[in-house]
Amino acid sequence: MESNLLVQGFKEVGYGDIELIKGYLELKGYGESNHNLVNIFEWLDYYRVFEYHEAGFMLLINLFKGQYNVYMPFCRSECLGKALPLVLDLKEKIAAPIHLNYYTEEIYAALKELRPDLNAAKDRDSFDYIYDLASFRTFKGKKYQKKRNHLNNFLKNYADRYQFEMIDDHNVEEVMNYVDDLPGFDESLLFEKRGIIKVLAYRDRLKAKGGLIRIDGKVEAFLIASVLNEEMIQENVEKVNHEIVGLSQILLKEFFSRNYLNCLYLNREDDMGLENLRHSKMSYEPLYLLEKYDISL
Repeated sequence: MESNLLVQGFKEVGYGDIELIKGYLELKGYGESNHNLVNIFEWLDYYRVFEYHEAGFMLLINLFKGQYNVYMPFCRSECLGKALPLVLDLKEKIAAPIHLNYYTEEIYAALKELRPDLNAAKDRDSFDYIYDLASFRTFKGKKYQKKRNHLNNFLKNYADRYQFEMIDDHNVEEVMNYVDDLPGFDESLLFEKRGIIKVLAYRDRLKAKGGLIRIDGKVEAFLIASVLNEEMIQENVEKVNHEIVGLSQILLKEFFSRNYLNCLYLNREDDMGLENLRHSKMSYEPLYLLEKYDISL
């Protein structure tokens, strides 16, 4: 099926294209988690990705289990009028149904102006959770009482035993080994592990930052974050030993107290429709959920 894309001038994306895609992605600065440089390359081995670009915009398509999934155009707002008609024409050009996944209200509205009969469904499982970033540095206020309790419990038990470090050349191999030892119950988890290890290896080129927590010298938790736009950070990865109460809270507090101090918002991605994950993300009191649409053509 990729031959249809190649005929239309699309090229398969590899890690050598990081800077190219980064440049186009920054033109718009989406606040949506799938339109994020680290996210795209973390899952590159799972979703085959193809790009087409010309002056002013880039189109990105992933091909997954025979389905074409088209990203929102990477371009400045004034170029959407040029890029969106090409998106709508893709079905005929590649002679196959296409899906427009994770489209925000803004881009869906722009598509409706071009094709008023277009129908879309809101995909609750893909809504992003957006938070006040400053609150993750302090967990102040009544709504964070339970999180502070977890944090205080951790400090009571581990204050003299834990250490926070930024991920760098001196400890990245330890983090990779930690990831390699994580459970991989199905195909997607195995590809997630592989993708995280590659993100760690390419972290400088991807402009990603990471931090870890050691307890008694052993890595027990880490996270990776990156910039979505001037106001918003994305937490791309968070892995913790859930048997240690308060570990996630101390990791978030230590990392965001040192990084992205001028940013206002934190995108912690979606919940994939998983009940436990949804409950956890809601417990951190999001400012709002970023609604997204799924459109079939």
